[in-house]
Amino acid sequence: MKSIPRERVQPLPTPPQISDGGSAPNDSDLIFPATTQPAFAFKIFMKTLTCRQLGGACDEKLTAETWDDMVKTISKHVMEKHPDVAKDMEKMHNEDPRKWGREMKPKWDAAKAA
Repeated sequence: MKSIPRERVQPLPTPPQISDGGSAPNDSDLIFPATTQPAFAFKIFMKTLTCRQLGGACDEKLTAETWDDMVKTISKHVMEKHPDVAKDMEKMHNEDPRKWGREMKPKWDAAKAA
């Protein structure tokens, strides 16, 4: 791991201080008002595909944050709801373990995040 030159390291801000020494501050007591939004806020994007789009047998919508999570989600769904399809997928996996992923990952990549 590369180290950051000391002159580029920014000190952390001082935690909020209470001006009157009391235990329950209000906004006027704080150096940083409670309404200040954190700089590190982020949004998690989810993608949704149907079972059928991923090679399954129904139109149930499956949602995941990452491709790996989607693989787990579709695997669980197919084993629980479509045991016959699960057997076909297992056979395909035994013949070529990466075939399903090569066929389905582009669909994941093309799906719009919401």
